[in-house]
Amino acid sequence: MQLVQTAIEEAGQILADAWNTATTIDVLPERLRPADLAEATAIQDATARLIDDVVVGWKIGGGPGALIGRIYARHRHASPAVLSARQYPASNAECEIGFRLIQDLPVRATPYRAEEVLAAAVLAFTIELTGSRLTGGKHTAETDHDLLTIVADNAAGAGLITGPEVASWQHMALLGVPVELRVNNGPAVRMNSSARTDPAQTLVWAANELSRRGFGLKAGQWISPGSATMPVPVRLGDHVLARFAAFGEIEFSLTA
Repeated sequence: MQLVQTAIEEAGQILADAWNTATTIDVLPERLRPADLAEATAIQDATARLIDDVVVGWKIGGGPGALIGRIYARHRHASPAVLSARQYPASNAECEIGFRLIQDLPVRATPYRAEEVLAAAVLAFTIELTGSRLTGGKHTAETDHDLLTIVADNAAGAGLITGPEVASWQHMALLGVPVELRVNNGPAVRMNSSARTDPAQTLVWAANELSRRGFGLKAGQWISPGSATMPVPVRLGDHVLARFAAFGEIEFSLTA
């Protein structure tokens, strides 16, 4: 790492201020930009320490990898929800077949077995809002620089709308669950046809990766493992409705 701790804390403070005031910044000063994944992760961790909020979950960028971000209590909303467009400018909505922990999975030296992790969670259908604290910031990385910026900026995680849950789910083929997402009763958004990792596999990986980083999972936290639908922009005045087969619906709207 080239950035000293004071620079990491300064970058974290800038991003935390943007979170706390629901504003965006043009760019991080060049001297504070992460040069590698360790620095990007350290800036996100510093931001989390400086935000006046509680972490109620974690978002994963579609499978094992660098994109892990926090879900904050002020930005977790139960469906049906009415949200402020000012709080979520230039956001995308993505349907997620995720999880809510019903048991703690604390930090430990030995990896968790899959059966331990899966028994500790219920299936939880959600809609994730992606966004950026940077004006015009990207949600999907096209370059290595993009990836580092996104990781530092909470992996583009902005909010989570939570909905139906399924207690007995371990027998289900999660990649086969049909999802229908519509904005303003328009055409259904396409399913994510890229190579998706099974959400259960991502959950197990996330539990062990976060344990390795010193973060245990807590009962009540959500894990958002990656989008089942393609991201769709949502703006002021939009109404969003998602149907998760026979399991139920999630809806929200964005107002002034």
